[in-house]
Amino acid sequence: MEGPISADLNGELAILDPASGLYFGLNDVGALIWNFIALEKSVAEVVGRVLEEYEIDSGKCTEDVVRLLGQLEIRGLLKTHGTAS
Repeated sequence: MEGPISADLNGELAILDPASGLYFGLNDVGALIWNFIALEKSVAEVVGRVLEEYEIDSGKCTEDVVRLLGQLEIRGLLKTHGTAS
């Protein structure tokens, strides 16, 4: 089965799920996360990258990244490998 297809829209991201035909949109932070997980980075590495780009509490950042990854996985757009660390 073909995986999700993404396109940059001036810093935001549109993701097409070919299986369902549905589009999902991510803001600039979500796009940064999506592009970084495409490099098969760990959650800790993704959080570190977001913290480099944005002024945000590290606990809140971790919570938000894990939540987004969970939502992407639920929608079949992402498969996680192992633990969230």
